[in-house]
Amino acid sequence: MNIKLDEKKISYLENITKTTDIIYKSIYEIYDLIKFDLGIKETIEKIRSCDDENIQKKLKMKLPTVCFNVNFNNRLIGDDINSYLGLCTIDVDIKEIDFINKLKDYTRTEEHVLMSYISPRYGLKIICRIPICKSKEEYMEYELSLRNHYKDILKKNNKKPDYVDSSSKSPIFKTYLSHDIEAYINLESKTYKNKEVIEHSKYIKVDIDYSDIDSKQIEKYLSKIPSDNYEVWFRVGCALKNQGEIYFNMFDKWSSKSHKYKGTKITYKFWESLCKNNMSNKITLRTILYYYKKNKKSRFQAKMESREKILKKHKEYLE
Repeated sequence: MNIKLDEKKISYLENITKTTDIIYKSIYEIYDLIKFDLGIKETIEKIRSCDDENIQKKLKMKLPTVCFNVNFNNRLIGDDINSYLGLCTIDVDIKEIDFINKLKDYTRTEEHVLMSYISPRYGLKIICRIPICKSKEEYMEYELSLRNHYKDILKKNNKKPDYVDSSSKSPIFKTYLSHDIEAYINLESKTYKNKEVIEHSKYIKVDIDYSDIDSKQIEKYLSKIPSDNYEVWFRVGCALKNQGEIYFNMFDKWSSKSHKYKGTKITYKFWESLCKNNMSNKITLRTILYYYKKNKKSRFQAKMESREKILKKHKEYLE
């Protein structure tokens, strides 16, 4: 059975860096925050009146974060999913306010749309009803169908279909709340039942969703990677930051292993300086996996060399 509007099942974080401070809210409560919360309104007005993307990112971190698609147990991370909620978030990341208002008006005519509201920087969030999924693979099939649906709408309006963000393919896709006094909610929304069949084994080989690697796995990789080398420190930082501001605490913890560590404040200042160009914006979790494998290989070689030295000394002793 799909989520009811008054059920407190939406995972909500007041502060994105504190992943364990989850509050469970209902759709009604989230809707009221988007329309009427004065703190959110003030932050959104600052974001929209500022042209500096770095300042915008800082301000966005002050906004509450929610995940509509799945319910979490204790931490807002990929390995702590409790259940699927029968919702799918589509993110249209286009900054043309006239078109966004037009698109939001169009979503009012679609039966499967539960809610739509303008994003912090003038995109559009569309929350759609889908069946309760039993797996990530099933969720991805509904999400892909919906994403293609909105891509088609953009094409018909002579807009680039790439404005429909592919990040939503992950069920743990999280979004900042926004302010929209004219946010739309459909009390009688119906379930969207179209799927796009995906050959998942082929899909994973071609396009692995590294954003959905759970945090424990990332921490496992980082535990084997030294943080003393500046280039490694920089690239790992970019890889984590490109996954979201929520990963700063993990970066700070990993950085503290180095004898060069100068505290959280200095590390955060460095974190803020990351991902300022197209090259660093493209660094993904593959980088962390690469350093993990490289370091693992180096440790293995060192172990084998040590073993060979012991065997050589033993042989010399016997001779």
